[in-house]
Amino acid sequence: MAFVLKIGFLLVTAFLIKPTALGESYSILGIAAAMFAFLFHLIDCRVHPMKKISIQGPHRLVLFLVLLLFSYLLGHAMLMNSIFLLNVLKAAVLNCTVVLVAAFILSEARANYIFFRSMVIIFIGFIVSYYVTIALAVFVTHLEQLELFRIQIGDYPSSGMTYFPFTVMYGVYTVDGIRFPRLLGLFRESGILQMFLIWSLFNLKSIRLNRLWIKGTLLLGIIASFSTAGLAILFANLVLYLFMNKKVMRGVVLLCFTYVVVMYAPFIGINDKTETHGASISDRTMATEAGLEALGNNPFGEGMYNTRIPNAGINLVAASSMIGVAGVLLAMLVYLVPALAAGDRRRYLLAVIPIILTSLISQPLLDAPLLYLLLMAPYKGEEEPQPEGAALLVQPALEYIR
Repeated sequence: MAFVLKIGFLLVTAFLIKPTALGESYSILGIAAAMFAFLFHLIDCRVHPMKKISIQGPHRLVLFLVLLLFSYLLGHAMLMNSIFLLNVLKAAVLNCTVVLVAAFILSEARANYIFFRSMVIIFIGFIVSYYVTIALAVFVTHLEQLELFRIQIGDYPSSGMTYFPFTVMYGVYTVDGIRFPRLLGLFRESGILQMFLIWSLFNLKSIRLNRLWIKGTLLLGIIASFSTAGLAILFANLVLYLFMNKKVMRGVVLLCFTYVVVMYAPFIGINDKTETHGASISDRTMATEAGLEALGNNPFGEGMYNTRIPNAGINLVAASSMIGVAGVLLAMLVYLVPALAAGDRRRYLLAVIPIILTSLISQPLLDAPLLYLLLMAPYKGEEEPQPEGAALLVQPALEYIR
């Protein structure tokens, strides 16, 4: 029972911290859930003496890098006399606490496997719910009649509407009078959900979910988010996959195809989106340019959160004006260095590069602890035997618990 509870509380933690929708307001509850997860981990280790309370090598490396990053960010903010020092301290405490607890729990192979497998199954549930909602709205009733409640998500007034059975929307994407509801899952923005789905897609083998229907479901979820940056990152990752597998010509062809799709695809291509939803692109472009200009004037940065540039933290490149060159390099090292300890470095890179690209050009993820938990996932070289039939999602977890 303690094993089940520690995994359950760690999953609750995952959806109460940034970059989830609830993480904007309820991060303190995320820390509380993490403490309960750790308590049940201690009980589980006490009940089963063969389990050790320790942090294994790869997770120790991730923890060290996260502690190093936030020690720098906190010290840098103090050195720059930031007026938002308390906010930086809160971010450091949240990230370091959650990552520390996760490092202890996820060092146990069984817990690691079940936690990340469960997380991907939850993502699949979001996608299935979305298409059930759309089907009901098209063939049975109006979308408004399926409305359940609204989740308050920071400063996003059009987000958080939740529909039967449990579909959280990021507003609608309107083109030529046609309204396309955008899937949000339980994240702050659709582009963030899309990043998690791409991460899942490239790490299915390690968690025994490498099935065609699951891949198809994840792709449908990626489409439902209507994120141009996410679409580009997906294709870029596919190109990288082909190059890694020495399929250079196919990679070149796909690269050319990617350019055409990203630039000219109906509705979500850059050309169309500039006309219909230009603010989504211009906000990031202007913030990035302003951040780079400020960085050129002051390579040391002004301190985390300590700037008046609009949308200064909209992505890591824009945030460089706050955290400086050293902060950006440390943030990159947090993602890249754990590849050295991964079971399969290629699988690790294919899963994590979408996170890096999303952070660099698209989303504010520097202070989002859930991202650092993904670095502790199982990135295995060989796929384990998979159960067949209806027990696909449940049987391996039950076997591990027993």
